[in-house]
Amino acid sequence: MSKQIGRNDPCPCGSGRKYKNCCISKESDRHKEFKEIFKFEPGTYGDVGNYMPSLACLRAIKKDEWKYHFVLVKPASVHPDEDTAVSGLFDQKNGLSCDHLETLGIRGL
Repeated sequence: MSKQIGRNDPCPCGSGRKYKNCCISKESDRHKEFKEIFKFEPGTYGDVGNYMPSLACLRAIKKDEWKYHFVLVKPASVHPDEDTAVSGLFDQKNGLSCDHLETLGIRGL
């Protein structure tokens, strides 16, 4: 896991300046660019009575046109219906949290 850079830390580019006065704007530009290329949608995978929570990553192929890039499925968590499966994806005890997603580099859900 990579260490998060603080705003007042020295910039990792080696300029000697504080991160907030150097490359922080480049990072926000990269985040914006990432959001324009990828989007994430929670959902389910499975069949009647055996639904597993999933998170789909879609990649932009044209303006307003998306294609599945990959899907994360949680096979250890089987639910009888789609609604509980989707809510199981983000439950506090066993599911993904926003912190988990940020650790994976996934933001903006």
